Amino acid sequence: MREARTITDGILCEYKITVTTGNCNGASTDAPIRLKLYGKKGSTGFLNLEQSESHRVAFRRNQSDTFLIQTYHVGELIGITIGHN
Repeated sequence: MREARTITDGILCEYKITVTTGNCNGASTDAPIRLKLYGKKGSTGFLNLEQSESHRVAFRRNQSDTFLIQTYHVGELIGITIGHN
């Protein structure tokens, strides 16, 4: 999956991503979170999750945040990498 080619052209589409932060102490973060989508046609580059559609401040403890990401269509989704630096 990690060797999937990065898609740089084709059909643009919008993905709706929902991230739920855990409820343990220290679960919140101010770190920049990024995501990579893998599909049958290839993968996106890393995409920053910057503006939550559901909360003013994203990635707070015990909270679900929704993000709209526009990128090239990866085909049927087969995996996701999410994290921070």
